Amino acid sequence: MTIDETKAYLQRYREAGRQAARLEQEIARWKAQSQRLTASYGTAPPGGGNGRSIEAAVTHVDELTRELSAQVEALLALRREVETAISAVEDARHRELLRCRYIDGQTWEQIAEAMAYDIRWIYKLHRSALQEVGVKLGHGNSPFPGGIL
Repeated sequence: MTIDETKAYLQRYREAGRQAARLEQEIARWKAQSQRLTASYGTAPPGGGNGRSIEAAVTHVDELTRELSAQVEALLALRREVETAISAVEDARHRELLRCRYIDGQTWEQIAEAMAYDIRWIYKLHRSALQEVGVKLGHGNSPFPGGIL
């Protein structure tokens, strides 16, 4: 497994979180739309509209809510999987760096400041941490080939 493959493995949790956030935003938009439809339906003159657009909006919100629930379950499972991989790393600095980056989603600058290291040293630690994760995951016992983070 290459360093890029290891990073992709660890980044799955953050990506799933972004997908869940997008679903939450879409649900909020559809709820707002259904509220506008309800308000306009309440002020509409008799005989106008059949209420199906409200039903459609509510049905869509229900479908999205079920999808979000499934996404949250998958997100929790991914978090446990990534956290388990990170917890298997022996070096405490590596674990801290990996959690900051792949669980908390911090920037390199934030991590460097929190850990009181130069950012160049953070990059080197990151590379070492990824190598250790790769070995712990059983994806090879040799160091990764050279390359840019």
